[in-house]
Amino acid sequence: MKRCFLFYISFMIIISIGGCSKSDDGWSQKNPPTKEEIEESNLKRKELGIRQIKDTWTFVRRGYQKIQWEDEKDGSSKQVEYDSDYSNIIRERDDYYSGRTYPCGDPDSPDLNVPEVLVIEYDYAKKEFSIHLVNEDGLTILATLEQADEILDKWGVKRL
Repeated sequence: MKRCFLFYISFMIIISIGGCSKSDDGWSQKNPPTKEEIEESNLKRKELGIRQIKDTWTFVRRGYQKIQWEDEKDGSSKQVEYDSDYSNIIRERDDYYSGRTYPCGDPDSPDLNVPEVLVIEYDYAKKEFSIHLVNEDGLTILATLEQADEILDKWGVKRL
């Protein structure tokens, strides 16, 4: 029960930090960005010195001034939040999965397993980032991108 509680508390903290305050009804799998929109976004990303949207990423959904991408080979995902006219990138959230799961520990849900996940959030307006690792030990806050890269290297995953 304690492990399950820790996971759900950790997960809720990460969700609240990510600003997910609306339900998913506004998300749509339709209307992916055009090639021109992606090129324009990549120009802005280059100006900001951040990684560009890759050809290998798959559009997942769009809504609430956000576009979500996924790297199908390892399940990593990137959610990009824009201003109201999609002209400026405000923040991004990258989710990475190790592929491991662990029992929730709740006796009422003995078959429930939860994924080990590393979440990196970048706030470009504030010039800040935060890194959260959620695993069977609970929530760990990491201080540097180098620490995150070390974990991702162990998982065989590259940062988006």
